Amino acid sequence: MKQTWIRKPVSVLLSILMVLSVFGGMAFTVSAASSGNFGDLYWTLDDDGLLSFSGNGGIPDYGFDWKGMPIKKIIINDCVTALGDCAFRGCTQLKEVVFESNPTLDWDAFGWCYALEKVTLPQDMETIAGGMFISCTSLKTIELPAALKKIESIAFSQSGLESLTIPEGVEIGENAFNSCNSLTSLILESSAPVSYECGAISTLGENVTVTVGEGCHYDRQARTEYKLTLKEGSEIPEWMSAEEVDHLIQRAELEFNYAIEEGKSEEEALAAANEVLFPGLELEVHKTEIEAYDHIFRTGDTCPDVFGAATLNVILDEATQNVIDLINAIGTVEFTDECKAKIDAARTAYDALNDVQKTFVDNYETLAIAEGHYAALQLAADMAAFEAYKTEKKNAMDALLQEGDSEAVQSIVGLAKTQIEGFTYDESKTLDENKAALDTLVANVEAKEAAKAAIRNYKNAADYREAEQAELADIIENACVAIDAATDTAAISVIRSATIALINEIKTDAQLTAEEKAAADQAAADEVAALIDEIGEVEYTDESKAKIDEARAAYDKLTDDQKALVENADILTAAEEKYAALKAAAEASEEPDEPENPDEPAANGSCPYCGETHNRKTISGWWTELVHHVLHIVNRVIFWWAK
Repeated sequence: MKQTWIRKPVSVLLSILMVLSVFGGMAFTVSAASSGNFGDLYWTLDDDGLLSFSGNGGIPDYGFDWKGMPIKKIIINDCVTALGDCAFRGCTQLKEVVFESNPTLDWDAFGWCYALEKVTLPQDMETIAGGMFISCTSLKTIELPAALKKIESIAFSQSGLESLTIPEGVEIGENAFNSCNSLTSLILESSAPVSYECGAISTLGENVTVTVGEGCHYDRQARTEYKLTLKEGSEIPEWMSAEEVDHLIQRAELEFNYAIEEGKSEEEALAAANEVLFPGLELEVHKTEIEAYDHIFRTGDTCPDVFGAATLNVILDEATQNVIDLINAIGTVEFTDECKAKIDAARTAYDALNDVQKTFVDNYETLAIAEGHYAALQLAADMAAFEAYKTEKKNAMDALLQEGDSEAVQSIVGLAKTQIEGFTYDESKTLDENKAALDTLVANVEAKEAAKAAIRNYKNAADYREAEQAELADIIENACVAIDAATDTAAISVIRSATIALINEIKTDAQLTAEEKAAADQAAADEVAALIDEIGEVEYTDESKAKIDEARAAYDKLTDDQKALVENADILTAAEEKYAALKAAAEASEEPDEPENPDEPAANGSCPYCGETHNRKTISGWWTELVHHVLHIVNRVIFWWAK
């Protein structure tokens, strides 16, 4: 919590008067009253030196000069709402302070109370104000509240603290423990980043042991650090001791830093700091750029900007210590189940740690070496077992051979044994994985040879013509190459099936001969079918008769296989039947009409009897015409006779 102690003009004046009265030897009347008030807040000092309060209100800045009063004990009850700057500063007889409430605290509430030995703070107090117990040299120890969040600047500076435990997560302000020369033990109950302002506890001497929790680390943010000093030529009052001057400058620096935090410029912050000083004094600013820094504390570490010359002790948590103990319990590495169990237990426990915890396992290298040593022993044992397994596999292959086995079988067994002998143990795999790889290799060899034999023996090359024999040989050769390159039995099976399919596509001599005969038969059948198609519409003419006779003659010359391919043979049969019908009808028809003059021949040189023209070059044509002429003469005789 940032303290508000910016001087008002009146406050400055009161401060000057107070200092002059104490350190300058000037006359200043101290009231001998044993009671008084600050508005509605009333105080009473009894004969035993107990200062108590009633009413309600706060003690203002420099509210009363208690220095000359025999105050031995102060009880801050819930009547007190605030303690202003330097509220009880310089009460040299004060031995004990009890907080029964949690008032607002300002700067230097109990500074320079040299006799103060015991302080009871409220458990809900979150901030110990700046300079609250500065120069309380009799204060050897104090129990800090559980709710504490911050110890502000120079809160315990130059105090008599001998030991102190700071709760988890408390932020420590600048020079909070500066010049605590009696401090020998400082315990930080923290495993989280510790937030320190510049020089928070860096002035600790070499006699101090700082104890922190595992994982506690210094998490410094990049920042600008300001240091104020008096300008050369500043007139320091003679009555001011060097200690008082340092204290005054510390307060000025605090005011300067507050102004910077509020976003004011360096000039504005310096002006605010100069307001704290007495007339004649003036400050100047020195800047240092601080880089970001993050460091995990370890036992024996030196971190001057955090712990000064103190000895650092890190308390390991139970899980981390357990891993260290498990690693130490491994002892001499032997190839036994017991030793393996110890190594595995240590490894499992280590892997369960978070990244910060792992950094505190200072014997981790022992675990890594033990794992490597055991792995080497395991490898040697596995390789010996694998060699025995190889011998067992070779013997098993020999047992497969029987008298009279074919050369193919002997080749398979011989090649498998060669593969077994040449197999190299893979150190990156387990014994079982190597055995499985060897088994797969042997199985692949057997499967490859069986597949190649099956392909080679699948067909008889003598059944093929010369060109097809060459094609068959190429397919088999390529398949054997692919099978040899296969890595598993599934691939071998695929290649085998695909090759068989390719071989089946190559036609044997018998198949080709059958195809050639079928083609010739089809051609002959197609010629006859074409002749049948040319018959067309059947008429009782010599032309139609000639087409039918030609188709019939060609069809009758075909073989039975060829005749079966003539799909329109029924058309030929139908044409023949139709022509016979036409012929029968023609022959059964009535005689043709005689011309009006029977003596006149038929027109156009046609037969006088039937009206057709006969081919006299053929015997049948000549004979038909002769018969018709005779019939014609007979008809004329009958005609004339009838008349």
